[in-house]
Amino acid sequence: MTLVLAVANSDQVVQVSDRQLTNSDGRPCVLPENKATILTLTDARLLCGFAGLARVGAFRTGRWIVDALTAAASGNHLAHGTVERFTEAATERFLRPDLASVPPEHRGLSVLLTGYRDVLDRPKLIAALVTNYQNAETGQDELPWKDFRVTYWSARDDEATPTYIQRIGQWVAWRAADERRLRVTLEQRRPVDALIDLAVGVTREIAGRPTAGGTIGRDLSSAVLPPIRPPGLDRGEIPLISGFHPNGAAHVWHGVNQVISIADGPQLAVMDPQLEPLEKTPGTVIATRKVGRNKPCPCGSRKKYKKCHGA
Repeated sequence: MTLVLAVANSDQVVQVSDRQLTNSDGRPCVLPENKATILTLTDARLLCGFAGLARVGAFRTGRWIVDALTAAASGNHLAHGTVERFTEAATERFLRPDLASVPPEHRGLSVLLTGYRDVLDRPKLIAALVTNYQNAETGQDELPWKDFRVTYWSARDDEATPTYIQRIGQWVAWRAADERRLRVTLEQRRPVDALIDLAVGVTREIAGRPTAGGTIGRDLSSAVLPPIRPPGLDRGEIPLISGFHPNGAAHVWHGVNQVISIADGPQLAVMDPQLEPLEKTPGTVIATRKVGRNKPCPCGSRKKYKKCHGA
């Protein structure tokens, strides 16, 4: 089932997602994959993550989401219309024979979109949950419905310091204490690096709990939205506002997907960007989990981290 966590306040929106996927039989896929997308529209910027069914035969949920968001956004390049059209597209796609034949207990999918509307005097926090099984009113999971439904949330206009926390996927391993820790950090308006570190740490703690049943991966992706729209988006420039947090050492850096659809501006999509060294040598590490300076370096050199890649 995996896990996507979104946390937000007036200073930033942060999404952390694991890279483990689920087959149509409910078992983890052998190969991990990015499940996060940054969606930029004329009137909004949204972080998108999904949890649930990821692969059936040739169908790949992550790729389909990028294609479906791109098509949905082309209607008017505005947030509400894009989400509505995407929800309709999800219903239509899951009614096709290949996905309709998946056992109900494994056919659930939730897509969470969290970000800012940019057309007001100040950016406004907004979110939408598109799902075919997670009941937003009761907070309970149900057997998948025939249709996908969308639930909207937005910060109140009179809130001086709004905060938002939402998670989709492996709900059962979530604890009230997890939300309290995140809420305090949001309310204190700590720097974005502190918020990312906490969200990554909480996600890994949840992954290690027996109640998670091994369904949450430990290699994580993060994405960040600042409250101010970055310059250059109208020209198609793509800011690098994503992170890769491997459980150990990694020789390839994995980014998140990008969809940009702006009226009278760029229309483009980028799927699963990666960075790797031009020249590979033994022990080359491009990303690693944070380690103590006196711990062994994850590259396998047998040196202390502070005397190797932490120097």
